[in-house]
Amino acid sequence: ANLPYGKRIMSEAEAKKLGADFAKNLKENYQGSYFSLITTDSSPFNQKDFKFSKTNFTNGGLKVTLIQGMVG
Repeated sequence: ANLPYGKRIMSEAEAKKLGADFAKNLKENYQGSYFSLITTDSSPFNQKDFKFSKTNFTNGGLKVTLIQGMVG
């Protein structure tokens, strides 16, 4: 959870690193697995390493993207 809703609890650089590390971990350890993720930055995910769909909406006042797909 990222409470309180609508407020950041880490810097943008920390959030980008967390997203990149998460995507790398999925790619290296979970090939063929399905995943869902709500994020404000979908840039760590690309169509080469992940097959996914995106749905944009707002959550707690933030513009977010639901990413659903498969690793690999």
